[in-house]
Amino acid sequence: MKTITAKEFDKKFDNGEDITEYLDFSTAVRLKDVKKLKTETKKVNVDFPE
Repeated sequence: MKTITAKEFDKKFDNGEDITEYLDFSTAVRLKDVKKLKTETKKVNVDFPE
């Protein structure tokens, strides 16, 4: 896997260039696989200052 700066990566992506050589697919997770994982939801209350 090649490495480049974030700025260079963004420029290539924005220009529609192929960026797959800069991605690490060994740690990728497919969305449909994530949905299969058992996940519990937890309600959290958050107060923000005005």
